[in-house]
Amino acid sequence: MATLRCPYCNSEQVVFTEQQTNNFQYFERIIDTFSPLSFASLGFKLAKAAAIPPYIGGLIGVLVGGTLILVSQHYFYRYYRGAQHYRCLHCQCDFAVAN
Repeated sequence: MATLRCPYCNSEQVVFTEQQTNNFQYFERIIDTFSPLSFASLGFKLAKAAAIPPYIGGLIGVLVGGTLILVSQHYFYRYYRGAQHYRCLHCQCDFAVAN
């Protein structure tokens, strides 16, 4: 049987952790990363630099940010939620292995 290795440091010192039922931190990270507001400001700046009306860039940014949040939530529920979660004792990183 193959041993499980940490994807971050390649150590074999990994332990199985209990599945967490509180997914609030995951969704908080998604919203921070793919925030429609941050994509709107990026679209605003890019549209302004490209001589396109800034409100169009902002609208496109909101749509892209919202779409990324929906897609990432879908994949979370489909794959990550049922995965086995592990913690590396060497680098203290958490990771999951999908079935």
